[in-house]
Amino acid sequence: MFFLFLLPPSYWLVSSHELVVVAQDGSANFTRINDAVLYASTNSMHRYVIYIKQGIYQEYITIPKHLKNLTMVGERQDKTVISGNRSVGGNKYLTTFGTATVNVSGPGFIAQNLTIENTAGPNMAQAVALRSDSDYSAFYRCRFAGYQDTLYIHRYTQYFRECEVIGTVDFIFGSGTAVFQNCTIISRNRQNGYNTITAHSGKPGRLDLGFSFQFCTVVTADHPQTYLGRPWSIYSTTVFMQSKLGGPIGQEGWVVWNKALPVDKLYYGEFRNYGPGSNLSGRVQRAGVHNHMSPEEALKFTVSKFLNGDAWLPATGIPYTGDLGEII
Repeated sequence: MFFLFLLPPSYWLVSSHELVVVAQDGSANFTRINDAVLYASTNSMHRYVIYIKQGIYQEYITIPKHLKNLTMVGERQDKTVISGNRSVGGNKYLTTFGTATVNVSGPGFIAQNLTIENTAGPNMAQAVALRSDSDYSAFYRCRFAGYQDTLYIHRYTQYFRECEVIGTVDFIFGSGTAVFQNCTIISRNRQNGYNTITAHSGKPGRLDLGFSFQFCTVVTADHPQTYLGRPWSIYSTTVFMQSKLGGPIGQEGWVVWNKALPVDKLYYGEFRNYGPGSNLSGRVQRAGVHNHMSPEEALKFTVSKFLNGDAWLPATGIPYTGDLGEII
């Protein structure tokens, strides 16, 4: 029996073929998220929806590559929490890849109204909350919380809308392509060093890879200094556009991974940001850094152009702005 009556109309972002409900008190189809995932049909082209009632679910979730078109909907973002604490610092046999609380590989994944966290702590090195290489995946009103390496955009095309991402070092990183719209990016306090929001790694000749932040709000800690990003490879691509940059942002804007890496092949850009961290007078001046992007340059990093979003996002029901909107 499916508990269709539990889902209010606002949760029906897409038409679904199957719906199951998870509740820890035993009142629904399953008490564990993993059991609901295992139940999913592996050969259906219809969307499979898992509605997760409030609770802290201490589970490690994997959505395998063959499991397509799966949706997870939480009852409330702050009350439906998937929590783990694996870290490289806590287990010498783990790699960054293996620390994720939630791993998603199946294409067409959608998540809404839930929190995915890694609680390993600020001194436990790499500790991923979400690792995703789900192509054409979308995340709406979700919260990703951790410290170092919170959100791992491993590969492929991904869209984030009205989400929160919280961390310290390289806390949005990977080799994929992602646009963040109307998201809040929060840099946490820590004792030593400096914080970096992004660490993207591109590939030679792949201009379709990178991270774009549009209409976002960046909230920085009082200590230490926070930078917009650093290159995980020499082909790193990251832009911040039409976003509110809180202070203190390091006046240089960007930092290098190490001084031996060339920077002429990366693309770091800013377009019409505002707020105390948006002052461009102290930004680094070097090849690959574009402190004054033109509207024509910025348009390349919008949802319609960078993600080809008009071809697939309407079917998700998640709102998006395809272009630069009203340029102020």
